[in-house]
Parts: sequence; structure tokens; C-alpha cells
Amino acid sequence: MKIRIPGWAQDRPVPSDLYRYVDGRQAGYSVVVKSKGKPVRTILSADNPTGEDGYLTIDRRWRRGDEVQVRFRMEPRIVRANDKVEADRGMLCVECGPLVYCAEHSAGNQDVEAACVGPHTKFRSGRTEIAGTPVATLIAEDSPLTLIPYYAWCHRGSGRMRVWLPEAEGPTPGGAQPRTK
Repeated sequence: MKIRIPGWAQDRPVPSDLYRYVDGRQAGYSVVVKSKGKPVRTILSADNPTGEDGYLTIDRRWRRGDEVQVRFRMEPRIVRANDKVEADRGMLCVECGPLVYCAEHSAGNQDVEAACVGPHTKFRSGRTEIAGTPVATLIAEDSPLTLIPYYAWCHRGSGRMRVWLPEAEGPTPGGAQPRTK
């Protein structure tokens, strides 16, 4: 059996050096194979890196009723673009699992132009409703910054939005100003 392990679960936002995580956190996953309801094999990301193809291979004799449980650690991660990407120099963005987040004008009437994040900004999960659909938000612990999934942008009306935010001076954005160049 081959199980696709996405790059974000292996500390790689993309399979090149275009983007990298800068928050110091570790991605991860675990796979548990159960037979008759009892674990017979546990595979942890730290012990079993996937190959170039991005798949984890489980080679065993399968029996009726065997189960495979896959768990991905999904927490907010801070991403920096390669310095060769001129438009994103000095900027950071936020991902959580496969989702990219953005600052939007309608998220708490925040000033999107003043929003910034740091490499070690901590977020807590929140919820809101956008166009009648529940949406997970990310709320910075030390500032009024609220991020929504990029896919939900503009569902409450048009307005300013930013995915790439200026890097804040200091460890958190609480009252921080964007880093001066």
C-alpha cells in the first residue's frame, strides 16, 4: 500500500527551495496499522522519511478487517519565500496543513495594510461564518490580526486582502511594526 504524504507534513511547502518554513516547528505524521483492532505497526515521520515520490510504502500481508489510521500534525506554520522572489522579500505568509491563510478587510474590520507577522507568531484557532459556511480562522495571540483561509476571501464582499504580510520586528506582532528595510 502506498500512502501519499503531502510536503507540508514533511516540512516542505513545495518540492523545491522556492518556499521554506521559518517558525522552528516540526511537521509530522503517524501511520498505525491495526489488525483485529490492535496496533501491529506504528510508523512515525521522524523515523520513516518518504522517498522522492512523496509516498510511504507499507509492505505486508493484508488480512480482512485490517485498518490503517493516518494522522497529520496540522498547526499554523510561517513561510518565507526564496529571496530571489523579489515581490515577497521581507514578507511572510501563514499556512495550516494544506490551507494558505490571508488577512482580509472583513475579518474584524482590521487594517490589512498594517497587518504583519513574525517568524514565531503564535496563533489560536477560531471560527467564523462566511457566506453561510463555517470557516476556521487563525487569530494571532498578541495582536488583533485574524486570518481566514484564502479560498474564502471576497465571499463577504470585495475589499483588500493580503497573503504575504510584512515581517514584524520582534518575536510576535503584538503592537509590532513592519520591519524596516
